[in-house]
Amino acid sequence: MYKPTKKDCKFWFNYYNELLFDHKLKQFRKIKFTKFQKECYLGWCIGYISPKRKIRYSKLILTPEFTSIDLFKITLIHEMVHHYQWLFHKVINHGKTFTKWKEKVEKLTTYELSERIPIE
Repeated sequence: MYKPTKKDCKFWFNYYNELLFDHKLKQFRKIKFTKFQKECYLGWCIGYISPKRKIRYSKLILTPEFTSIDLFKITLIHEMVHHYQWLFHKVINHGKTFTKWKEKVEKLTTYELSERIPIE
């Protein structure tokens, strides 16, 4: 089992932000670990707009345990794509602004970006 820390999340966020997103992403405003009610969920990106300044930001929620570091990394990448969607396209979904990242992710990493992350 792999149990990531917030420090791990920030490290890999910075790594993939440079590799995939050309440093365009701001860090998630908050990172939280929680056991999801449904076991099929590994992560969640929640988009917000600050009421006063109307600035978009996201919070990341992850399961506290992954079966491997690889499963953690692809989950983080998946949620980073949602984070990008929210900041630049004002949506979070598995539509065109999500799938356009598939080729780049698969070319620059060893991972396959998909709507559903297979739980090992």
